[in-house]
Amino acid sequence: MQFEFVDNSSIDRATRRRIRRRAAEGRNAGRKLSRPSRKAAFANNMATVRPFPVHARLPRSAGPHDCQPPADSNGSSSVGGISCVNTPVSPSPVVDLGSPHSAISPLPAHLRRHAPGYEGSALIQSVVSFLIGIRHAPELDRVLDYSSESRSKWVEPIFFDEAYFHGAVAVYLSYRTRTFPPPYHCRAPQDLSSSQTRHLCRALRLINSRLSREHAASNENLIAVMILGLYERQQGAYHRGLVHLTGLERMIQLRGGLAALTRSKSGLARKVFR
Repeated sequence: MQFEFVDNSSIDRATRRRIRRRAAEGRNAGRKLSRPSRKAAFANNMATVRPFPVHARLPRSAGPHDCQPPADSNGSSSVGGISCVNTPVSPSPVVDLGSPHSAISPLPAHLRRHAPGYEGSALIQSVVSFLIGIRHAPELDRVLDYSSESRSKWVEPIFFDEAYFHGAVAVYLSYRTRTFPPPYHCRAPQDLSSSQTRHLCRALRLINSRLSREHAASNENLIAVMILGLYERQQGAYHRGLVHLTGLERMIQLRGGLAALTRSKSGLARKVFR
């Protein structure tokens, strides 16, 4: 080990760091450090943890206008607590995403197209489990009551709205790449990043095309814009998230304001507060 002289007459932060590094090199000279592989530990954990089973009622028709949730006894239908236009639908099968046979279940067309095969089913399971675990800010505990609200409200639009599906996948992949090492079934971290960007671009393209048509302030567009705002918050890009929030505010104004939205669509208004 070579000697290195350090002038400590005017010692600063960089000099102290240099001294500590040299001292550590001398103390650890000849030693071999062995650390457990975090990637192997994560792979073992993923292999032993069973996905959270989610039962979603899906329509047989997979078209963009026929994909509606089942109607209730009064003839009205809802997606994630949001009332939709009444559309006659046939009885719907119940798909268990926790089942190993979920890859052959009659999923909507956009899920079969963008999440095919076993790997696609595993991705949908992961997205569903992640969205079910989303929590609101603790400060809202004293303002809003979520005790009677199902935890699957963020999940149901995945099966009926393609734009929301792509936004939800982008949110999950953003969380995965920022929090954990890449899953054991991915070839490289770049795969997650490119897939995240691809889903985000598709969500933006679909939402922009819908906002340029009639019914731009529909319930489906409101919740799709909210998932994009959640993505930007997950990325820490609050300036871009503010763009989505500003657009969301204008859409709510077209609906008569937040007070009117709360009276007509209380479930959707709670999502806005979140």
